[in-house]
Amino acid sequence: MNRYAYLNELSNCIQNELPADEYNNVMQYYTEYFADAGADKEQEVISELGAPDELARRIIAEFRGKQPSDVTIKSKKGLPVGWIIFIAIVGSPVWLGLLCAAIGVGAAVVAVVVSIAAVAAAMILGGVTAIAGGIMTAFSNGANGVLAVGTGCLCICVGLLLTMLFVLIVNAVVKGCKAASAKKKKKKYGGYTHTGNAM
Repeated sequence: MNRYAYLNELSNCIQNELPADEYNNVMQYYTEYFADAGADKEQEVISELGAPDELARRIIAEFRGKQPSDVTIKSKKGLPVGWIIFIAIVGSPVWLGLLCAAIGVGAAVVAVVVSIAAVAAAMILGGVTAIAGGIMTAFSNGANGVLAVGTGCLCICVGLLLTMLFVLIVNAVVKGCKAASAKKKKKKYGGYTHTGNAM
């Protein structure tokens, strides 16, 4: 075992047992203790300090004002920080690709919804314009005027249908967000749901 493995194990043993400031002070002290001793005396320091869990038990006992034998350590098992950084770097092409794909899909969905709203507005505006132009044209050319009014009515109908589709999509998204938020709150408060009824 080298100093890094020793300090990592010590960290796992005391991290959940001490306040953050005390934990930081302890880790800084022993990191500097190893550094002052030098690499050539690393094993001597490890032998002097004893096993990491035993040192952790002494540190916690001193902090709590107890005997080391009265201290139970709940060690936090996990990957060392170095491994986490290594995995993050090696896996970056994968998770960056997935992140970009997710952003792309989200942007595409937003673009489609905005496009539906824009086309609906354009169809309604174009329909109104066509109807107004058709009415004016009907006095000089009846057939063309009626055709323009009919086209305008058709455009308005299509615009209204697209508007309804836009409203349905937005409503579904809002309901989904509310359901997710309610589920999160229910989980946070142990399934208790306040009905709001007065006594």
